[in-house]
Amino acid sequence: SDVLRPDLMRRVGSEMAVALQFLAYFFDSTAQILYCAEYLDQLLPGSDVCQRQWLLIVWLVAIPLMQAPNFGESRASVVVALLCLLLNVGTMLGEVVSYTPWACEPGPVYESPPASRVFVGFTAFAYAFGGHGMYPEEVREMKTPSEWPRVMHWTYGICCSMYVLCGYLGYYAYGTAARANLNANFPPNSLNTVSILVQLVVTYYCIYVTSLVMLLHVEEHAFGIDPRTSCGQTTARAAGVRFVFRTAFVGLQVLLCWLLVSFPGDLLLSLQSLSGAVGMTALTYILPFCIHWILAPEKVQTRRMKAWYIINIIVGLVIMIGGTIAGLQDMLEVFFGDRDEDELSCHLEFMYAPQSPCDACYVSGLPEHFYELPRELRNETCPAYFDADLRLRRR
Repeated sequence: SDVLRPDLMRRVGSEMAVALQFLAYFFDSTAQILYCAEYLDQLLPGSDVCQRQWLLIVWLVAIPLMQAPNFGESRASVVVALLCLLLNVGTMLGEVVSYTPWACEPGPVYESPPASRVFVGFTAFAYAFGGHGMYPEEVREMKTPSEWPRVMHWTYGICCSMYVLCGYLGYYAYGTAARANLNANFPPNSLNTVSILVQLVVTYYCIYVTSLVMLLHVEEHAFGIDPRTSCGQTTARAAGVRFVFRTAFVGLQVLLCWLLVSFPGDLLLSLQSLSGAVGMTALTYILPFCIHWILAPEKVQTRRMKAWYIINIIVGLVIMIGGTIAGLQDMLEVFFGDRDEDELSCHLEFMYAPQSPCDACYVSGLPEHFYELPRELRNETCPAYFDADLRLRRR
């Protein structure tokens, strides 16, 4: 039994890590699908196509891209996604500098969030570093794996700079009214339209890339398909299995979105935080410290180093548990909360600034042609956003 115990622990630990990774990227990819549907709804606000119909369209459009066998076969699209990402950061800077929301009326509000929202925020932050679970697969497909440290330096240098800039500036500009879909905080101008189009390209690619690690794992272990097989080496059986399995997999995610959309609230933030809590907190803040301590104990010998590792593991566990509870509460409220069928919305509740009473520029501060109501009727307050009667009046 002493001989079997380490093997059993390794097997259990491996399966738990796979399960966490699976759940994390399942919810992540689901969020990307929902992003696509929201962007399409924003681009065509007067369309008779509702969010639920957009979800079906996104599913059909995603099917061809999902057939790319692995990361190596989709590497060209990464360049496009990176350029789009940089362009969107520039768009945000342009929108904020052009309209200075902090000078608007009523201006941004900086309220202290309840404990549950604090956990949602922490896990959403973990979500921002959620790519860690893809690193082993990416290293395996690299021609020169020894170049990985250089890749990390460039990745963290670019991403962390963007996170700090967008996080601090976005909160200063929009306060607690900042949406997970930040384009909803911008007015419906040409720059925002271009940004949404670009975001659509990025999220379309993310539907594929965030699901790929899970898909490759299942295809390898359940169907015997080599994850390193390129398009030119794919057999008819592998192509057929990949098509059916991946189409059904994305269809399951679309079904989850179908059940959740059309109800009030920032569902995107809830999905992202749940993804961050269930798996990405473990993959980013817990498991790396545990694994390094186990595999290289000689590098974790001082009391200060051990204390640092223990603090990170404990904080990660607290955020993981609290974030999972908070995220599940949000989802359960959507499924089982008190609501009327008339509350279902075909389109996004508030597509652009300054439509929501919570917008920093709801009363004034933007050019008048962006306002649907005359100034004397812009007297609703932000708490009224949660009033059912107000939502029904806006239908």
